[in-house]
Amino acid sequence: MDNNYKEKLKSLLKDELIKGLRNIYIRHQNKDLLLFDKYRIRKTPEGYFRVHWSLEDDQDINLFNTVKTAVSFVVLHNQGLRDQAKKLAMLDAKLDTVNLEIKIHDRMSKNGKDTDTKWIHLTKLQTDYLRKKQLIEDMNYYINKSKSYQRDMYESFLKAKRKDAKNTTR
Repeated sequence: MDNNYKEKLKSLLKDELIKGLRNIYIRHQNKDLLLFDKYRIRKTPEGYFRVHWSLEDDQDINLFNTVKTAVSFVVLHNQGLRDQAKKLAMLDAKLDTVNLEIKIHDRMSKNGKDTDTKWIHLTKLQTDYLRKKQLIEDMNYYINKSKSYQRDMYESFLKAKRKDAKNTTR
């Protein structure tokens, strides 16, 4: 076989593999993450991560604090688990609110004029940290669930490819 033929064959196999992977993989393009050939995640100037419905337009779905949460949302949404994706988005928004409350109560506890005010804000601060811990635990449940779906999608893709390869060699 000449090298040109080998290169063409290699390119064809690579293109075929990428076409099959397109529905299960995540790729970088410029500063964006492209997922499942349907969704786009873009970092905003404020440091949030905006999920867009499609690769072409700028119609967005949600805004997230971390890229991990945004990707997990997209995986759940892509799997048709819209309720779980909405729950994850809601938890992420609540976490943003709790983080703001922590900043406020921390500042108020340090700048309080009398001891009672400081203690009140320290108590609120402690409650905020407990709420944050619970929100993170709840979010991790959905994040781990999305990781499991990603792993299952990839494994089923590989299984199908192995089966196709086995059938074509016969």
